[in-house]
Amino acid sequence: MDFHKVLSDPLFSVGSTKVSVGQALAVVATLIITFLLARAARQLTIRHFERHDVKDQVSIRTSSNAIAIVVVAIGVEIALTILGIHLTSLFAAGGIFAFGAGFAAKDIVQNFLSGIALRLDRTISPGDVVQLEDQWLEIETIGVRATVGRTVDDEQILIPNSALAQSTVKNLTREDEFVTIRTTIPVDLTSDAELVERVLREAVESLDWVSSKADPAVILSEFTRFSIDFVVWVWIEDPSIAFHSRSKLNMALWSALNKAGVTLA
Repeated sequence: MDFHKVLSDPLFSVGSTKVSVGQALAVVATLIITFLLARAARQLTIRHFERHDVKDQVSIRTSSNAIAIVVVAIGVEIALTILGIHLTSLFAAGGIFAFGAGFAAKDIVQNFLSGIALRLDRTISPGDVVQLEDQWLEIETIGVRATVGRTVDDEQILIPNSALAQSTVKNLTREDEFVTIRTTIPVDLTSDAELVERVLREAVESLDWVSSKADPAVILSEFTRFSIDFVVWVWIEDPSIAFHSRSKLNMALWSALNKAGVTLA
């Protein structure tokens, strides 16, 4: 029996393309290998999250399924190429539709891929306290298209994953051992600067809720036409109380200046 002839004999046709026995066997082998690789990729992704103690099941399922789909898509394209069917030709035929659909889905795809990237590299995770622009947020969940955060005013907001991935974000939970609480105190131009500095320093040093591992800082930052501006820094070790700590710091400084007879600008 001539196996070469058997493999080259036409088995069926797809449109005007004749498919031989050899091509059919190659396609079957390619699809089997593709699905095995997709399954392995999915399991490896799940194990990656488990090793990093990720508890968000939605993130785990979404990321692992997305990676498996990419592997399957690559395998299917290879199988179609073996059959002589090129996806580029199909896309070219519907070019205008593909362009419009792609443009409409651009933001969705961008947010989806950004969400996967955030979950894989784990730079931001649920429970982290972050500073995004001038707003402090506690991350609750990282969804498929958006991340849910809670503000200092206890408001729940949705942030597109692409915006979170592309913005400059300070992760107070992960980057620093200490969280900085900073406030600016403008006092009247007629105030005794040395007295104000001493009062502010004594006030922050008396606070029992700031970290003892980092010294507070009191700096005369600048003079303006209307005031003398002092900047005060203290450090805390628990990012979750950062919102309320700034209020407590301002209250303590205002009370100390008021008792010392210092007028605020």
